[in-house]
Amino acid sequence: MKKFHLLILIATGLLCFAAAFGVSWHLKKKRAAAVPPPSAPAADNSAAAPKAGPSYLLAASDDNTPGLSERQLQNLIEDIRARMQEYRTKEKQLAQEEQRIQMTQQTLQEEIDRLNQLRAKLAVLAQEVEQKQQELQKSVLQIEALEQANFQRLAATYDKMDTTQAARILAAMAAGPQASDAIKILYYMSERTTAKVLGEIGTAQPELASMINLKLKRIQEIR
Repeated sequence: MKKFHLLILIATGLLCFAAAFGVSWHLKKKRAAAVPPPSAPAADNSAAAPKAGPSYLLAASDDNTPGLSERQLQNLIEDIRARMQEYRTKEKQLAQEEQRIQMTQQTLQEEIDRLNQLRAKLAVLAQEVEQKQQELQKSVLQIEALEQANFQRLAATYDKMDTTQAARILAAMAAGPQASDAIKILYYMSERTTAKVLGEIGTAQPELASMINLKLKRIQEIR
């Protein structure tokens, strides 16, 4: 759009220059044709009347004569050239500014892309963390306040039993649907008895003993 305006301005200046030059040349030619041929000067007026100069000098010196003088035409040409140079300079500056803006936009777009990628990674990590929290919450074995007294009584009973017999019963419970009850009983048993029972279970079924030990760490009492 700016180039189109510049071309219009240049074309207008050239047309003005051509029109002014044509009008001035036509007027000069017309005045030169209208000047009468030189005749013998009269004796009375020879001293008072000045000699007539060339027609282009008269045109240049006559302020009331329409058209442009050569000096004015030269000034017009120089002004047009100066304006053209000014617009070229501005056009170059605008092109450089446009290039800088494009580079800035490209940099910003790259930053936006990186941020979007980081956001996607964070979303995946947040989902994984939430999933792990849910899994951990499911793995927590909660003991309600109402059942705590019951399991404490059962634990006291198993504390009094033979270690081998208690280990056999609790191992059977832990391997079946009563696994949570077996772990809760072990939780309320004394540390000494619990260690002996886990030792007995671990001798025969080490994987089961490992699972019981892990569950014992995730018991949560709800008061």
